[in-house]
Amino acid sequence: MDSQPQVQQQKIPDAQIDLRGTPCPINFVKTKLHLEKMMPGEILEVWLDQGEPIEQV
Repeated sequence: MDSQPQVQQQKIPDAQIDLRGTPCPINFVKTKLHLEKMMPGEILEVWLDQGEPIEQV
């Protein structure tokens, strides 16, 4: 058995969008449109306001 500790690698996002201050459902639509432009497996980091935006997007 390997006794070395396993290191978790954090994945670096391929793209980021800052939607703080953007109302629902506009933030959902912008996120969806951005995802549609990305390749499968790519990571999108989305910045949202607390509360409903995080629950809905």
